[in-house]
Amino acid sequence: MKKIYGVARNEAAEILCQVDAYPPPESFKWSFNNTAETIDMPQSGYRVHAEQASSLTYTPVKELDYGTIMCWADNVVGQQKEPCVFHLIAAGKPEMPYNCSLVNQTSESLEVDCAEGFDGGQRQWFVMEIYDLQSHALLANVSSKLPIFTVNGLDAGLLLKIVIYATNMRGRSEPILLQAYTLKAAEKQTGKSDRSDG
Repeated sequence: MKKIYGVARNEAAEILCQVDAYPPPESFKWSFNNTAETIDMPQSGYRVHAEQASSLTYTPVKELDYGTIMCWADNVVGQQKEPCVFHLIAAGKPEMPYNCSLVNQTSESLEVDCAEGFDGGQRQWFVMEIYDLQSHALLANVSSKLPIFTVNGLDAGLLLKIVIYATNMRGRSEPILLQAYTLKAAEKQTGKSDRSDG
């Protein structure tokens, strides 16, 4: 279940609270908390679904509209002890990937694996650009849902500059820069090499 929602001002967020309860919930309660106050959300702002879930549509308008949203379910036994907690943050650019490593290289291909940073509260994807270090020509541009990249069809014996970044609807992260090379014909190398995080 999603716990952090990145939302711009005047943009609606649909927050889903799903519980596993027996007997099934009869009702739900939602509240909002920021640094200044706690507010119970009106029933007109959320729906209860048959599959033990409720969804709240919430639209931040000003800075104090960002904070923590909590949801409790009630059944004949009583109210849920610990609420489901969601954090509403201002949507932003993603953080850059980190721990990028060249894990496999041949005379015509290479593979780079990274760990993903915070997504800025929105769905992100990853881009790797490969440049010839001497001519500065763009050799490959690859997008991926995960920060794991494989590129084939490169020429042997090239020095390469690799640029990797994350992107979402709000913009792109700072890039990670790596230097690599394709092996000369008849060489092959696997295993992790040193990495650069900036």
